Amino acid sequence: VAFGSVGMLVYPHVAAALFPPSDSRAIGLFLGLAVHDTAQVMGCAASYAEQYSDAAVVGAAAVAKLTRNVFLAAVVPLMAVR
Repeated sequence: VAFGSVGMLVYPHVAAALFPPSDSRAIGLFLGLAVHDTAQVMGCAASYAEQYSDAAVVGAAAVAKLTRNVFLAAVVPLMAVR
């Protein structure tokens, strides 16, 4: 929880430094996969969208995080059987 909270504050600036501002999908993918908790991902993406005026990042981060969650829901029971 603590690292995710720090990530919510730090990762929007890291994404702005690593990716070109026009690449909303890559920034959203980065934010969606870098932070563990879904609510923190949405907060992180909303923070980026507010600071850098790029609302598309929120959608990309949501899709990346929810896709990861869906695949985790499928893989965890399979791993438990083994």
